[in-house]
Amino acid sequence: MVTSYPTPEFRRPALAPGILGAIVLIAGLALLDNPGGYLFIKFGVAILALIMCVFAWQAGQWWWIIGLAAIAVAWNPIWPFSLRGQVWVASQFVAALLFVARAPSEGGQSGGSQPAESGAAPLSISAGADGGS
Repeated sequence: MVTSYPTPEFRRPALAPGILGAIVLIAGLALLDNPGGYLFIKFGVAILALIMCVFAWQAGQWWWIIGLAAIAVAWNPIWPFSLRGQVWVASQFVAALLFVARAPSEGGQSGGSQPAESGAAPLSISAGADGGS
């Protein structure tokens, strides 16, 4: 069976949304005073936090859901919080650190289960139509 991961225990599905979330949060510091531009930052952060909640749930690491759900609630664009000043700037950095800390920590299958077989036949290399001559 050919797989894209070196071993079944080596998976990092939350790496891309974690790094992307940290980048969005740090870039969002420049848009803190622009309500229209910062709205897109809030959407991105909330959605990426919820995506990472799903990955944490699938990995059986429920303790990460606490922090990530708090980020999704704090950055939600529907019912925004009125945090301003240094508290909001500090929370941007703390949330970025949480995104980066969560990203590489997922390993293995949830609950110790074995990886599901895809049912596909293993790849084989044939000699060709002319018998290899």
